[in-house]
Amino acid sequence: MRSIPSVKVFVDEEVADEFMGALPESSVREFIDRQLPTAGELLRRQAMETIAAGRSAEGRLMLQEVISMEPRNDIARIDFCEALLQTGQADEARVMLDAVSPLATRDPAVARRVAALRLSLSAGSGQDDATLQARLASDPSDHDARLMLARRLISGGRYEEGLDHLLELVRRDRRFGDDAGRREMLQTFDLLGSGNPLVPRYRRLLAATLN
Repeated sequence: MRSIPSVKVFVDEEVADEFMGALPESSVREFIDRQLPTAGELLRRQAMETIAAGRSAEGRLMLQEVISMEPRNDIARIDFCEALLQTGQADEARVMLDAVSPLATRDPAVARRVAALRLSLSAGSGQDDATLQARLASDPSDHDARLMLARRLISGGRYEEGLDHLLELVRRDRRFGDDAGRREMLQTFDLLGSGNPLVPRYRRLLAATLN
């Protein structure tokens, strides 16, 4: 009795690719070649090590080179965006993040990074929590204050409070900010990941509110 060969490639302890059955040598070589990092990927890793070592400007230049070499390398764009935010270059980071392909966010890990970056960019400026809460206490229909407060709460890890404000925004005015309450709830779900118990709970609440 012969067994069916099964070949798996692991990256960071997760299966990155696999095949079953016997393949001709040319197909096996092609499979192996797909797993090897490109020159751009090797440079990207070097850039991240450089940034981690405290040489941020040098690392950013290397990431720019990666993007020039591989225009579809969205991971490098996300890395670059994070590096720009670390040095307070929010406008440049926003432009870089907007260039990330929506297809890249099909990967849940990438979607979480993009959601976290968008949240940081939206919550990084404006009034503090106390001022925003005072505005809401004075006028519960101050949708702008509610949205900014929700962003700050979520950015600070107070997810449930932030989601409550976003849900209330959807209830009060679905059209505000081009459906900002719903869109930012979905973005927060990406940030939290499907395994977080808040996600199914607030998905149900959002669906009930919309229907």
